[in-house]
Amino acid sequence: GAQIETLKRKRPCDISGGPSGSYVLYVGGFDWRKNVERLIEAFVSLPRELSSSHALCICGSGPKDRIDAYRKIAADRGLDAGALLFLGNVSDSELIDLYAGAALVVQPSLMEGFGLTVLEAMACRAPVIAAEAGAIPEILVDPACMFDPTSVEEMTERMTAALRGTLYDHAKIAANDARVRDFTWEKTARIFREASEAIARGPEKSAVAYAFERLPAPLRAEAANALALAEPGPRTGERRLLIDGTATMIVDHKTGIQRVVNRTFANMDAFRACGTETLAIYCDDEQ
Repeated sequence: GAQIETLKRKRPCDISGGPSGSYVLYVGGFDWRKNVERLIEAFVSLPRELSSSHALCICGSGPKDRIDAYRKIAADRGLDAGALLFLGNVSDSELIDLYAGAALVVQPSLMEGFGLTVLEAMACRAPVIAAEAGAIPEILVDPACMFDPTSVEEMTERMTAALRGTLYDHAKIAANDARVRDFTWEKTARIFREASEAIARGPEKSAVAYAFERLPAPLRAEAANALALAEPGPRTGERRLLIDGTATMIVDHKTGIQRVVNRTFANMDAFRACGTETLAIYCDDEQ
């Protein structure tokens, strides 16, 4: 309601095919674990005054037949065609605008390894509700903002409360702000370094060493030569972290994990601050 509108720094949504009024936002893929079908069912189950005054914006890419199936679910339940918008992939700046302008962000996944979109929404000060599944409760710690992802009824109840302005207030947004500050690249660098050092001290061999030993003897010299030629410059004496960005650098599908990899590349200085020389590497099959 009006209270929610005062909580966020509103930004205009100037995206081709985007919403012209208030909207509920989902960001992610279309595979079964993302639970998009139940999200649509929950949206069309909202009280009429809410479903008629908001659009459901789905940001991400998926096969046409899946999108057609989602449209049919909405149409069969009586939702106006213009109330369900598929935006496809958007740029980072457009995504920020979408988060910041949303009346509500919903993450309905049945399972998530982390839940990046929840953290992104919180960072943009958007009201967000999410499934109590996977690692999401480690990010969005307020039980009142979570729901059983297998229950359309419970998801609808949380959406209704949020859109009516009874779920979020200034204190809850402030609590989300504080939670977001717990996630920094410096902290990520430290945890990653400590985990890497623990592995290096252990008895397990690295994947490179294991693969090297399995090569036929005639190929070992060739492999060693290739590794030497790939050396970007003289060693500095620092500990070294090689980040393989092959999957992201060749084809970027704009998934959550790829955004994490992109941010890792963009924030390598955080790792260097930990005393670690960090190099981005990738495999080009044509070279």
